[in-house]
Amino acid sequence: MGERRACTVLLFARSSNGYRERKDRQEVLRLRIRDIASTRVRYGYRRIYVLLRREGWKVNHKRVHRLYRLEGTEPPDTGQEEEDTDIAEARCTEGNESERELVHGFCLRRAV
Repeated sequence: MGERRACTVLLFARSSNGYRERKDRQEVLRLRIRDIASTRVRYGYRRIYVLLRREGWKVNHKRVHRLYRLEGTEPPDTGQEEEDTDIAEARCTEGNESERELVHGFCLRRAV
């Protein structure tokens, strides 16, 4: 009995019969990205992309970014923004406070 008739009798889609699951071709690259990200914690996807290209990988930045996000390896936050805000607040409080106001990290003079 042919495939067409067998699938019709069993009410089975022929497209499902021919499906072959493919293995993940990116698995080796994902492991390498994870390895680089774990040893060089401060590196983002752009620097990892450059390292991979130097190692001889034929990969573009979009693929590296996608796999980097899928791995969930984000560099730690430095807290630089909070530090910058604290410095701005300190500068703004110098002098006459009634004339100065801190708005979005900028020190503005108020008309008195």
